[in-house]
Amino acid sequence: MPIDLPSGYELCFAGNGMEPPAPREPTGSPRAMPVAAVVAAKPRDWRAPGGYGCFLSRRGAGELLDRGARDGFAGDVDWRLVAYSLSRADGEGLPPDGFAIGALRRHHALIGADRPLAAYCFYPALLQPGRVGSVRKADNIVE
Repeated sequence: MPIDLPSGYELCFAGNGMEPPAPREPTGSPRAMPVAAVVAAKPRDWRAPGGYGCFLSRRGAGELLDRGARDGFAGDVDWRLVAYSLSRADGEGLPPDGFAIGALRRHHALIGADRPLAAYCFYPALLQPGRVGSVRKADNIVE
């Protein structure tokens, strides 16, 4: 099955943690949806974006390397990728009592105010994590 990456993309999430809602009509091939629309559709208790499967363009790889060199590598890399893919306004539009808004605020406080990456998510997800659990599970617990 061919994968059509969006024109001008820099980052495409391919794992099920960033999977968009199912379309109303079946599709014959994977489709891409902007990250901001996918994050806005996630439930309030969404905690694990899953950056374990991504496509990067040459420009996107360069952008992430430059931003990582400038901003450092603090925090959860999955949420950092989502933060780089959203404007601050997109992040602030999330449910105020949800986990995601707190995770994104923490990352947006640490990163430069650059333009968001041209980032998308695939439906259906192309990758699923193994069933062994996360060694970083504690990072996603709010007390």
